[in-house]
Amino acid sequence: MVVPHVARLLSNCASLAATSAVLAVSFQLNLDPAEARRQIRLRLVLFVMSDLGMTVLFMYEQMTQHSAQAYTLYMLLFISYLGFAMADFMVQAMRQSKSSCRRSVRIGLRMAAAGCAIALVYDVYKVVVLLSQGLELHLLSDPSQCSPRVSAPCVFSVMSPALSVLLICLGLTLPAVAYPISQARLRRWEARSLEALDPLWQDLASAMPEIVLSPADATGIPPPTRTSCLSLYLKV
Repeated sequence: MVVPHVARLLSNCASLAATSAVLAVSFQLNLDPAEARRQIRLRLVLFVMSDLGMTVLFMYEQMTQHSAQAYTLYMLLFISYLGFAMADFMVQAMRQSKSSCRRSVRIGLRMAAAGCAIALVYDVYKVVVLLSQGLELHLLSDPSQCSPRVSAPCVFSVMSPALSVLLICLGLTLPAVAYPISQARLRRWEARSLEALDPLWQDLASAMPEIVLSPADATGIPPPTRTSCLSLYLKV
């Protein structure tokens, strides 16, 4: 490659862009249009500044033969914006979960908020690790040096990002999966209810023929449907 490790810069910038896009959608859902536009503009300014700062630090790191200080500042800038966006999204998810009428949406948003909380704890851990390495304090072990038999901090550094992403993905996907299932169960219940009421309808139609709906005629009355029959049962 012409520029070594440029994939890292592109990947990190894409991650910040995706996070900003999700955050913008949550603002549009929770806030009034004017406030949502104001908050989105502010986040876009922070996103552009973060991307420019990361690009400058990345170029400086390449020109100085992988300077440790430049890499530390680069990662601090990346993690700081990511943590800021996660905190924003967690607040918006909890706010929307309180006003949602669908249980699957409430549960899904709270799962996503829990994933954001884990991500924030991991961000704090990463900041401490970076500062420890940049200042050569070595307070915590480097996550890149972890192996399956090392201590709890390494296990946390490996498991927490995966758990965070899993909770956020499951939380945002749950409403889309649960809604068709709930609608299918509702249609099944309606069909079974109509079948169970069929003998009663036959008895009512025999005893009171006037309640039977007539087919469509010149007046434009629609033919009877299962839904209209069910409404008649409830009225009777």
